[in-house]
Amino acid sequence: MSATTIAGPLCGSILKYMNGVNGWAGWQWLFLIQGLPAAVLGVLIYFLLQDKPANADWLTSTEKNVVRYNLETDVKDIESESEGTRWDMSCDPKVCLLSLVYLVLLGATYTMVFWLPTLIQSWGVKDLFLIGIYSAIPNAVGVIGMIPDWAKLRQMARAALAFRCLRRDRCARPRHHDAVGGALVA
Repeated sequence: MSATTIAGPLCGSILKYMNGVNGWAGWQWLFLIQGLPAAVLGVLIYFLLQDKPANADWLTSTEKNVVRYNLETDVKDIESESEGTRWDMSCDPKVCLLSLVYLVLLGATYTMVFWLPTLIQSWGVKDLFLIGIYSAIPNAVGVIGMIPDWAKLRQMARAALAFRCLRRDRCARPRHHDAVGGALVA
């Protein structure tokens, strides 16, 4: 979501300031400016990226051997696995839970990406650049929220260490890794 912090204002400024340049609408410029680099990169990758690690000039011989070994090991691991049906995989509780998490994640993401600018516009903001700026605010807050609170982490680690020491079997038999962990927390 942090890329949206930059993309929102950038898209808003392209839509606003490039509108009418060379007779093109802002959305056409946005399509060109964002789509052209991706298309060029796709064509370059098709011609420049090798199919096999042995053909990759940018890998050393050691790296080529490691990649080749990993690929061969993966094939052996896949061949040794039991064959399961799609129904078996669909009924697996882990797959169902992860699918639900993914659905909720995508739902929240697309709500923020597609509906937040429309919501902001419905509040009376008509400037496309400002809509991009305002749309980036929740993402910027999310990025700041990802920065850990080191004081709280230290406090939680001390509480966990104190809990471990309260258990009789730990206190009766002190271990050197408990002392090392305590020193690191302090």
